[in-house]
Amino acid sequence: MSPPSKFTFFKPLLSRILLIGFFFLTFQSLVQTQFTSDQNFLPLSYPLAIRSPYLNAWQSIPTGITSLTHDWPIHWNDQIFGWIGFVRIDGVPWIWLGKDSEKKIATIQSSKVTPTRSVFTLSAGNMALTITFFSPIETEDLTRQSIPFSYLSFECHSNDGVEHEVDVYTDTTAEWISGDRSNFANWTTNVTGAAVIHSATREARQAMVETSGIAEDATVYYAMANVDGITYQSGGATDVRDQFSNQGSLNNQTDSNFRAINNKFVVFGIAVNLGRIVSTSQPVVWGLGLFRDPITTYGSDSESRRPYFFSDPQFAGKSVQDVVEFSLEDYSTAVQRANQLDDKIQADSKELSLGDGGQYYNLVAMAARQAAAIDITCQDNGTNGTDIKAFLRNTGFDTFMCCHSRSVSDVSTLYANFPALLYLNSSWGGYLLDSLLQYQSSPSYGNRYAAPNLGSSYPLALGNARDTTPESMEDTANMLVMVLAHARISGDGSLIEKYYNLLKKWADYLAANAVHPKNQVSADNLATSVSDSSKIAMKAIIGVGAMAQISRAFSNSEDEMNYQSNAIMSATQWKSLALSAESIKSTYGDTDSYALMYDLYADLLLGTGLFDQDVYNAQSAMIQSATGGQFGIPIDSNSGRLTRSSWLMLVAGSLSKTNNTTENQLINSIFTRCVAR
Repeated sequence: MSPPSKFTFFKPLLSRILLIGFFFLTFQSLVQTQFTSDQNFLPLSYPLAIRSPYLNAWQSIPTGITSLTHDWPIHWNDQIFGWIGFVRIDGVPWIWLGKDSEKKIATIQSSKVTPTRSVFTLSAGNMALTITFFSPIETEDLTRQSIPFSYLSFECHSNDGVEHEVDVYTDTTAEWISGDRSNFANWTTNVTGAAVIHSATREARQAMVETSGIAEDATVYYAMANVDGITYQSGGATDVRDQFSNQGSLNNQTDSNFRAINNKFVVFGIAVNLGRIVSTSQPVVWGLGLFRDPITTYGSDSESRRPYFFSDPQFAGKSVQDVVEFSLEDYSTAVQRANQLDDKIQADSKELSLGDGGQYYNLVAMAARQAAAIDITCQDNGTNGTDIKAFLRNTGFDTFMCCHSRSVSDVSTLYANFPALLYLNSSWGGYLLDSLLQYQSSPSYGNRYAAPNLGSSYPLALGNARDTTPESMEDTANMLVMVLAHARISGDGSLIEKYYNLLKKWADYLAANAVHPKNQVSADNLATSVSDSSKIAMKAIIGVGAMAQISRAFSNSEDEMNYQSNAIMSATQWKSLALSAESIKSTYGDTDSYALMYDLYADLLLGTGLFDQDVYNAQSAMIQSATGGQFGIPIDSNSGRLTRSSWLMLVAGSLSKTNNTTENQLINSIFTRCVAR
């Protein structure tokens, strides 16, 4: 059998369909606040540092709040991170991040969210401050993308045109390294010619363990390039912060009394004296990193997987401190690359002309950092980065996925994320798929259908070999669709060549059961099994159609003909069973039921052509006549008022060739969810 030919871009509607599908976001209730934004987009929760499942910090800003100081920054699951920022202006301390009721408060005048940054303009007396939380998305450099490092920058200018004495300070705590704050921490401060680097880790690290969503084997780094006027200090929170507030500088001393994280909350502070200025000539930049090595234990052989950047020759024999120094030095060029990416995403989004006033771009800007926050790994055996695998953790509260909250590379979550990955860098999707495929092609996995994930205890990725029959058809079809989508967009058929027999086994299972799925559980409702579900059947049929194209790429014309024939026949049967005069039935024979067919997105993206214009028109008409909540149309008649933004976005993508008005209706409902009053 000849290897698969190299795929070329599938042009018709591709960029539009891909970008519309770009939405992977789970968030808490979002409401309008009182300050302004040049994007007219004011979410309750702003991304601050989003670079991995564990370096994942947010700031909530409820209705009526006009500062970043009403509460502490939090992890995605509400765990507090003691991250704080002060500025002294003419000897008077102001707080602009974190919580300190005794300081004057810098108030937010405006905010902006881009795919890589959250930017706040604040007022502190006679000074205007610009605070930027920057999490790079390095689409062209896998080494940089795999470094879990984020930036915080400070700029200011005088509102009255007069020079003012300005000192600026931030610190963070050891709360990043354990979900149990009674655990003991060790810390150190290294001062080199290049940088001041604080670091902290648990005294008794627990490998591959997390508590309350926080890794127990991580080391947090808080650092700054060695600039004029820099001072540093570690110690109890009150002592260090008072030192800066009173003196405008730190004492360059370190606390050696190792203790519990919550015992006087040791902080790691870095301050800069800017002197008398009208404005900053360049940003003051702090770096925040959260490193784990190894990242995961993978497969039935418990293979140790390291951060990918260690496979880069420039880091051979180097320490994480070297990587931190590299990242600090890289800041200026990282900003340039981020500007290019932000501009590209904004231009592509606005070209779609979706929503009102740039709504779609704002949604993508909120989602991008989350979509890219995956763990990229290499093997710990000197393979020089030739064996690359990535792993995904669900980081959010999701009504439909709640019981998968610690699952590793959950297939349904990956499916929702996949359009974003294909847009940013399709190879990332391949690395995530490869970790799933390799495990399931091993003797450890004997099922004839795809597994739902690689286990339920992230970061352990030991695999999931249990009998998952009730969930099997949806996961199996998702995998076939993603494998083909990756090959089409990336032009790389290597996964097909490596795993063709596994994909064929899965396709045979779907072909035998696609039209009449029995006792299946959908990710949309994990509590109830259903039979004759039109949604699951459609997904399975598209999965078989995807296998026909996979077979063509593998030069197996017999398989291609068999799968294509099966898919066409099944789609015809599906139409006769699922399509009614006014809607698409959720369950065959139940004329009162209805369902959104978000998998038409895959039919359109992959060009399988299995569902004709009647089906697309029926979906469009159903959406136009549907009644639902202000945040969108329910997923199906069994969902009550519940819906899911990612699926609504896929539905919007599926309407690209039929009804732009209905497409906009869905985009608007998702945006309304993000700024709900």
